[in-house]
Amino acid sequence: MDRRTFLGTALAAGAAVPLLGAPGAAAAPAPAAGMSWPAGQVLPRFAAPTELVTADLSAHSPADQLTLVTLQGIVNRTRPRIYLLADVTEGRATWLPDTGVPYSGPVPLADLVAAYRSEITGAVVPDPAQPQSVSVATSLAGLDDAVVASAETAAALGLPVVADLRGRFADDLAASRWQIDNLWPHTTHRAVISMNTSLTGYLRDYAVAMRALCVWLDHSDPAQKALIEQLADGMPAYSPYMGWLRGGESPAVETLSRRSVQVLAADTAQNLSVWAGVPAAPALLKHGRPHGRPHRRAAPAAANKIYVTLTFSDGDNLQYAQHKMRQLWDDPARGQVPLNWPVTPQILDAAPALFAHYRRTATDGDHLLAGPSGLGYVFPSAYPPASFDGFVSRTADYARALGMDSTVVINRLDSTYTPLTEAAVHSYATRWGPRGIFQNWSDFETEQLVVDGTPVARSRMALTQDELRTGLSRAADAWTAAGGTSPVFTTVFLNAWSMTPTLAAAVAAEADDRYIFLRGDQFLSLVAEVTPGQR
Repeated sequence: MDRRTFLGTALAAGAAVPLLGAPGAAAAPAPAAGMSWPAGQVLPRFAAPTELVTADLSAHSPADQLTLVTLQGIVNRTRPRIYLLADVTEGRATWLPDTGVPYSGPVPLADLVAAYRSEITGAVVPDPAQPQSVSVATSLAGLDDAVVASAETAAALGLPVVADLRGRFADDLAASRWQIDNLWPHTTHRAVISMNTSLTGYLRDYAVAMRALCVWLDHSDPAQKALIEQLADGMPAYSPYMGWLRGGESPAVETLSRRSVQVLAADTAQNLSVWAGVPAAPALLKHGRPHGRPHRRAAPAAANKIYVTLTFSDGDNLQYAQHKMRQLWDDPARGQVPLNWPVTPQILDAAPALFAHYRRTATDGDHLLAGPSGLGYVFPSAYPPASFDGFVSRTADYARALGMDSTVVINRLDSTYTPLTEAAVHSYATRWGPRGIFQNWSDFETEQLVVDGTPVARSRMALTQDELRTGLSRAADAWTAAGGTSPVFTTVFLNAWSMTPTLAAAVAAEADDRYIFLRGDQFLSLVAEVTPGQR
């Protein structure tokens, strides 16, 4: 009896599924044909699509969206063939031409199932009374090559039920414990997908395609936190806990950082099982991957001025790069004032063509850099020193491939912003050698440091134009207090969900000639030039 049939039979009988190996020692499944996931590569790459058929998520109920997105994961695992349309920030089909292949549709769910019926074993039916059963069903779908579907949809599509979760679990905690005990040994350990069970049209294609465990665990609940720790302890160092977090962002990131696991916000990313196969534009390729020297501008000669650089937030977020960042990028005022745009380096694996679009269409005022805190979202002060150098080395590999020469770093302990240690900066300096670091987005005023030759630019956050004006005013106060005899540097993060290039450009236009707005690379070069090194 094969594993798929065994899992379904055991579920139907209410039995536990015996582990294939000792707990914590089970071998991860080999990547499917059509996927490439060598050691050292954070996320899998897929085969290149040759043509795509589209389906409209917005035309379906949430339950049937689950069916569509899990079908997409099964089919695209061997070669991307299905692309799902949705009412997202940047527009339903804004990115679709960037796939570079012909596409058709949209077509109905029933027609898609009929077209790919030979690749589907059947349906996994979640329990409407137990939300966490959606996570279990997603994990099973990846292992069983099955779609997640309601009993009614499965019957209408003529799909046999390979696993029925209705009435199977007493509560959500029981569902989570069951799948960690019984499915985790069979899924990949190189990534865990964490996403709200109410999200039906996102990311699950990627989870299914790479046979990852899908969870929605609450870090604020001790029993569920223990399960998060169990999963993280079973993951290889530098692996992504992908999706988002429940029960407190900072505490959860700290827990994962202490186990050398990084967070990749991606819970509303779409069509990653397509984008992971679409190559970047040929001009940005080297051995099939984007590359190139950073797009740099020379810094002006230092003068007694107030130097300002503006950086959008949320560069740790893959879904932001796909959705909100594209909307901001298309703002007609982009280029009127220099702006820094953090992007997660893991886009190199997950969606290189999206990054290539930003590189290709950047103005001279746009500076692309790595999102917090390099390869992924971690708190360096919580990260084990023995493995932090490895994290930075992997950051360097990805950043260099993407032409990034600086990074944002968020560092918190006990949910409080904390300055980077000299040891952490030393690791960035020696293992990568970035032009500099933009640290945190809290009220650190205008203090700048240079450690090991690496500028560490501390910053404040602006959610509104008035808060940006306040940041500029405080920099002017510091400049005046120093007698206007030496330059002052101020970095301001612009909240990506409330600020836009148009709003930022309007405030910059109000500034007098004491202010000079610079790209991040220019800004960091000047900081290094005029600020004494501190150790």
